[in-house]
Amino acid sequence: MYHTVFSPMLPIKSFYLYLTLTLLTLFTIMTDTITYPGFLKKHVLLDTNILFILFLVTSVYIFFLPGKIDFSTLQPIKKLNSFILLPVIAVFTFIFTFADFFLYPNFTFSTFHIHYSQFLYLLLISTGLALVTIDRQLLKRRKHALIFSGAFFLLFIGICIWLWPNGAFFELSKEDRLFENLQFLFFSLSTILAALITKHFFNKDLKHIAILFFFITMFLFFVSGEEIAWGQRIFHIESPAIMKENNTQHELTLHNLKAINQYQYLLYMLLGAYGAFSWIISSFFPYKKIRDFLHNISIPWFAAPYFLPIFLFYLYVNFIGGKRWEWQEFSELLLALGITIFLLVTYIAYKPTKLKLLTG
Repeated sequence: MYHTVFSPMLPIKSFYLYLTLTLLTLFTIMTDTITYPGFLKKHVLLDTNILFILFLVTSVYIFFLPGKIDFSTLQPIKKLNSFILLPVIAVFTFIFTFADFFLYPNFTFSTFHIHYSQFLYLLLISTGLALVTIDRQLLKRRKHALIFSGAFFLLFIGICIWLWPNGAFFELSKEDRLFENLQFLFFSLSTILAALITKHFFNKDLKHIAILFFFITMFLFFVSGEEIAWGQRIFHIESPAIMKENNTQHELTLHNLKAINQYQYLLYMLLGAYGAFSWIISSFFPYKKIRDFLHNISIPWFAAPYFLPIFLFYLYVNFIGGKRWEWQEFSELLLALGITIFLLVTYIAYKPTKLKLLTG
């Protein structure tokens, strides 16, 4: 019988396989960093992107496995990564990215002969390994702080990509690219979570709350469908003439209709403001009954940073006159992730007879 790291799910032998995958991914990225992106794929058919995605999926799976963790035999690896590699990689990611932007393009490569954009992948790998090896008791005590700081970590990554040359950030923001696909993923997951919460309240005969979450479910389902134009581009469906004429993107979506599109920013601003500030209102409202009700429908403080960027973005471009439209999709991505976090915490936290939205 194996000594287990994740008892009883993950034998130590399996965890060493995960470490092997991590080291292999690090090796391929480091090789691409000092040669050029795609070097190993071209010469030995070792695709860095596939390994990186496999690492991320495996890390998420291991992170959510139940059970206690015993890293007594892995403390050197854990400490080396968490206290040396992670902060060092983060610092160099920051330095190289900003040096290329503020000094001159290609400064890092011409000076050090490395492709600094690969450091972002190294940062994500080191972060993933740190989360997988984190002490579960510490995670339990600091989970809210971890979620809260995660928003700023993602914003840091977003800023780094935005500073990359050749419009990389803009390319990722286009239709059916990374940011929009992740939005669809998070909105779809949120729809499932909201439906499960709705079912719970209907089963408990708490129909007034169930109806509220039913409408949330329907709204999220609608948003998910709109994100991918209801599968129009996937199934190559031709838009009818009326949609081509009245839709800003000539597709089968309602939110891009000319009559609606010019006002949708108000909905995003309201969602952003609600998510960012509702926890403050629910904490200080003078009447206890209303305060308790607001407490049960407000976004928890640790999820608030995911909602604030979309509010600030539309405030900036619509009322201050800013022109940074490339941040629209990334801000909406953070919003989608914030909604998912809120509903996931909600789903996990409710008890057999009632739902407690805030867990502390």
